[in-house]
Amino acid sequence: MNTVTRRQELIFEKICERILAGDGSGHRTFYRPWLQLHRKNTSKVSNQVQGWVVPLGRTATYMSRGEYRTALLMLWLGVADLREQYPIWPTAHPHPLQGAEFAPPNLGRVRGLLEIAEEAGIEHGQEVGTNIPYIATIDFSCDSCC
Repeated sequence: MNTVTRRQELIFEKICERILAGDGSGHRTFYRPWLQLHRKNTSKVSNQVQGWVVPLGRTATYMSRGEYRTALLMLWLGVADLREQYPIWPTAHPHPLQGAEFAPPNLGRVRGLLEIAEEAGIEHGQEVGTNIPYIATIDFSCDSCC
């Protein structure tokens, strides 16, 4: 019998709250990164950067100085929509371009990371102390459409 622990309930509620708040979604100035910088998750070995980025028209979050410099280079090269700390959802989800004004219609859904990991024979991680699949992120998702 699978019993749900209080920890699992709290983590699931927190994930739902973040999704409803728009974390990990949006485009251009309306994008909200999945990972945020907090005092408790600072790094002793990298220079994390969070600040206003004029071409994006919003505050951006970079987990290292290298990510920040890469973002500036991509913006200088003309990337129109740059989303950092972008979530790779564990289950099937709408295409990342869905909702963007420059996206083609009928993009449909894309496979989730659980399915991709299973196909590759890789065990997918879980939130610590639970059976809730971990929400992985990639450093950048970008689109070069104008």
